[in-house]
Amino acid sequence: MNLNNRKEKNIERSRFWTDLDKEVFNLIRKKKIAYSKELQLSLEPKYGSYDIGKSLEFLSKKAPIIHLETMMEKIKNSEYKFFYRKKEKKDLVNLTLEKKKRILKKFNPIIFKLGRWAHSEFYPRVLKNEGFIVEHVGTKKYNLVEIKGDIDIILTPIRLCKSKIFIEVKNRLTVYNKEELYIFFNYLREFNLKIIPVIIARKIYEKPKKFVLEYGGGYVEIGKLLVKQKYADLSKQYNELIANITRVIPKRVIQPDIIKKISILKKLDKGVNFSKLDFFDDKPELEESMDDYNDYNDVW
Repeated sequence: MNLNNRKEKNIERSRFWTDLDKEVFNLIRKKKIAYSKELQLSLEPKYGSYDIGKSLEFLSKKAPIIHLETMMEKIKNSEYKFFYRKKEKKDLVNLTLEKKKRILKKFNPIIFKLGRWAHSEFYPRVLKNEGFIVEHVGTKKYNLVEIKGDIDIILTPIRLCKSKIFIEVKNRLTVYNKEELYIFFNYLREFNLKIIPVIIARKIYEKPKKFVLEYGGGYVEIGKLLVKQKYADLSKQYNELIANITRVIPKRVIQPDIIKKISILKKLDKGVNFSKLDFFDDKPELEESMDDYNDYNDVW
């Protein structure tokens, strides 16, 4: 790389971090107080979680002038790091913090329940309505083969063929990554048959998308955490005060956009025999991130 290209890259990188830091800071100012995952979820359409974490570290520890205070809170046996502006009024910070703590105390325990509901009830119903034959749900054993983990859903494709569709469902806030995909692929190595791998998740990193397509599979990116109707009020509170990231599914209703997304699975009919493949052991890389930066323009 010549000197001019290096200078241009450094300018571009510096501009990226300056813009990101401004957005993180302004979002915290708007929210009065926010925890790291809340900020990552709110800004994920534009920035990766790693970069947001580095920005928070800079603004709270390493900036020439430290603009953020941090606070650790324990909520339902989990530790949360909250961030707020040094200049923010303490009564507003404490009032907002207490509201968020009440929501998280109620919301966190239902996450696991929502995951189980999605893969054992909701998606099997959607797939059955779309014409698939749902063979198994949440099984640890198939075709006389036992596996260490479990397969959320096993389907017979609409175009009857020798392949089976094995689906992994992740109805949660966390982004689906490459390491998780490789764990799923290694489960599939236990079966001596052709398999079409499918991932259904709120959000999926680009590398897992690419790899699952390379191995004859598909993915469905839902966009939001799906929530049962009974938790509609809590979902609204979470969206309004923390991050607009949950979506309520009414009883006995399958919304048209979900049907449209699921319908792409109808085109899949060519599986791969994973038992013939080597073990998948790559470690995950930092997704959607940039290098650490040294220079910073004070924008306040």
